[in-house]
Amino acid sequence: MFDNLLKGNIHIQLSWPMTFYDPRVAVLNVPYMVFEWDELLEAYSPGGWLNQVVDPVFNGLGIKFFGAIPEGFGGVATRGTYATTPEQAKDLKVRSQPILPYPQAMEAMGYQVAVISWGEVYTAIETGVVDGDSGNVIFWDQEYFGDLLDYYLNTKHIVNTGAALMNLEAFNSLDAEDQKVVTDAATQMLAKQFSMAEELDLYYRQVAIDKGMEFIELTPEELAVNVKLVREKVWPLMDEKIGTILMDQIRASAVEPPQ
Repeated sequence: MFDNLLKGNIHIQLSWPMTFYDPRVAVLNVPYMVFEWDELLEAYSPGGWLNQVVDPVFNGLGIKFFGAIPEGFGGVATRGTYATTPEQAKDLKVRSQPILPYPQAMEAMGYQVAVISWGEVYTAIETGVVDGDSGNVIFWDQEYFGDLLDYYLNTKHIVNTGAALMNLEAFNSLDAEDQKVVTDAATQMLAKQFSMAEELDLYYRQVAIDKGMEFIELTPEELAVNVKLVREKVWPLMDEKIGTILMDQIRASAVEPPQ
């Protein structure tokens, strides 16, 4: 669908943009930039520091970027056992999305990784091909694999977010008044999503717990180990893919993990 937006066949879209059109789109998902909801909202909200980094990337693709649509922090959902350290993670194989930096972040934290399409994840967990799923907010794991999974580890290693987008040529074809109407509508929609995002995430966390899934938080020490590994191993890969100019902006604004 994203290619139809680029071509102008679709004018407006709420989507998860793919990096194969421009690897710099991965700037939305650089791992371990923020750790708490207030930090996430400050970065991803309209006018936030990350949005200012992202906007020129989409403009270069011919797309008007209204803002991010955050789902929350991604974690690791597993069956039978879980790992809070890289040493423990070496014994677990988890599914990952085939998008930089999802598998690379998991490998940096010690996990074995299998890239598996969404439609095959249930069977892969059920048959033991993988021990679980990684990189998703808890909604997806409890909703689609909740009868198989026992644990959800809140690694917070990545922010899952979509984006509100419009074909730039279509936007520029509107007169100033209509551009304002569209922009105001998008801004109102995003504001509502931001106000609901944390509440929805907490709601689905409780749904998962009520269904029998154990929700596990990393200690500050365990989190710090993961952050160090991921920033040392994955951020240099992001330099190569999205450029040091963008990554230097992220380094300047990224938050340090809580102590």
